[in-house]
Amino acid sequence: MIPCDYDLFAKMKEPLQGIRYNTREAIIRAVGRSLLDINRSGRADGVRRLPQIWQKVVHMGGDYIEGM
Repeated sequence: MIPCDYDLFAKMKEPLQGIRYNTREAIIRAVGRSLLDINRSGRADGVRRLPQIWQKVVHMGGDYIEGM
């Protein structure tokens, strides 16, 4: 599983659940709105922080990092 699966995709799919879309374009617009909302609300911060977290893990030789 890729890192986005842990955080971003679940947040993106949540507002789309239970809605039936009639066209592919409607789906694309809805997904776009969902992603914009995630960015505006700051809910994508976990994904944005991944590079810094990975750097710390590499620096620590893969050891546990407190407070991540």
